[in-house]
Amino acid sequence: MKIAFYYGILFLFLLVLQFSFLNILFSFISIPLVLLIAGVIWTLRLGFHQALWLLIPLLFFHDLLGPGKLEIFSVLVIFFVYVVSFLSRRVLLESVFLSTMVYSFFIYLSIILYTFALGWYRGDMWGYAAVILSQSFGLLLVIIGSFWFIRGVILRFQKKIDQLRSDSALMIR
Repeated sequence: MKIAFYYGILFLFLLVLQFSFLNILFSFISIPLVLLIAGVIWTLRLGFHQALWLLIPLLFFHDLLGPGKLEIFSVLVIFFVYVVSFLSRRVLLESVFLSTMVYSFFIYLSIILYTFALGWYRGDMWGYAAVILSQSFGLLLVIIGSFWFIRGVILRFQKKIDQLRSDSALMIR
């Protein structure tokens, strides 16, 4: 029960961070950056299968609470997380700094590809792409800073959750 409570607090924190901070300050980013970063961090920490069980409720609550209509973003996040899982098993990055830069760049590329796809779907591919590409350096800095911050928060929560799991497994009745 405590584990579910901790996950609920973490989901609430991530959604509040997305809706009330990143959507307002960085409105040119057309996709939920926090969800992408959380998915990548969970995939690197827990593996794809466990990360998928954490991403599905987070994406559901994002679509439920988010403004606007439902889009294909949730499916694309799961696809992107699977690609990161595939690459992380084949590429060994031991340095935290190097892995942060590489995975931040992957998130940056996924945002650009999603923006092109969204613009193509809506009929104005170059209009959407021009906004993202004109502010690409700022976007990359936002991604790197957000990755460091969200990584620290998720790792602290995950450490506490792992401690709760081990305490409950060792409890003798």
